[in-house]
Amino acid sequence: MLAGCALGCLLAVLLVVGVGWMLVRWGQGMASTVEQARAESRELAERFGAVADFVPAAGPGVPADRLELFLGVRESLAGPRQELQAAIAGLAPTAGESGFVRGLGAARAGLSIAPAAIDFVGARNRALLDAGMGLGEYTWLYWLVYHGWLGHPVDDSLLHELMAAHEAEGGATKMSFEGGPEREQLVRRLRADVTAMLGNLAGRLAADPGRPPLLEAVNAELAALAADPERLPFADGLPAPLTAGLEPWRDRLEGCYSKATNPFELYGLD
Repeated sequence: MLAGCALGCLLAVLLVVGVGWMLVRWGQGMASTVEQARAESRELAERFGAVADFVPAAGPGVPADRLELFLGVRESLAGPRQELQAAIAGLAPTAGESGFVRGLGAARAGLSIAPAAIDFVGARNRALLDAGMGLGEYTWLYWLVYHGWLGHPVDDSLLHELMAAHEAEGGATKMSFEGGPEREQLVRRLRADVTAMLGNLAGRLAADPGRPPLLEAVNAELAALAADPERLPFADGLPAPLTAGLEPWRDRLEGCYSKATNPFELYGLD
């Protein structure tokens, strides 16, 4: 009995020391990566302005050259996206394992998510800088295509689903992702940014002497958003002038979507 207790205590000490050492090494290795990603975020803001300042094209549809650039950025992120997907998938609970083993596996997987997420955001920033596209335009196109047109939920998140699955298995494992993109935060931020961009678009359309038909739809949606703080932009469906010409791009656009990386796609490092 005493030997068993001693072995268990030794294992616990080794586990604490091992995790502590990994955290120190992880922190040292991540500092320069985080700072580089922040510097690239600042460069994007300096070159292209704040996200909410972006003024969408008057349409109809998205200019083909800008959609091609957007897709080029998305497709260039295939490698970092796959790495982040794999890190998040590592959180999946395994049937038959004890709560301790499941918790240890989740902790190990959790340590790999943060660096993969920072690498992903950094790769996105560099791809945008190379493409000459700001985070505001990228955010508008991501919302328009994936949430507005293709119908993927704004808070789509494999990460949060797997964390909930861990907690549901006996309630022994409590998980949180401190400092990360929580679902409510994702919805709040995207709603605020897209609402601001719709206001910018309304101003552009109003300045057109032809008074484009889209203006009425945008103004009606802005009024609906003002009346309902919980409403997402165009929750009842996008007007045709915003989606004109998207259909031929459907397969390529869907091929670049991931429930695992969705919470990180528009994540900024201020």
